Amino acid sequence: MTYTNIPPISYIFVGITTAILSYVTWAELQEETQSKVQEETQTKVQEETQTKVQEETQSKVQEEETQSKVQEEETQTKVQEEETQSKQM
Repeated sequence: MTYTNIPPISYIFVGITTAILSYVTWAELQEETQSKVQEETQTKVQEETQTKVQEETQSKVQEEETQSKVQEEETQTKVQEEETQSKQM
């Protein structure tokens, strides 16, 4: 094998090419990471929103049930009072 003279500029080009490829690879990985983080954040926000809506719905249902029970009790009380009044007459 014979010795060949490699010009120094070749080493410079190899270094620059390596640096560019490394940067491009790093940038692509950053984009993938950011998109994953955004997706996870959106998923969490959607889950929290669903949970809040469910809790609000449950509380409204409970309030309506309570109101209907109160109305029923009032109705029963009125009926009892009327019966009592009719008995007294």
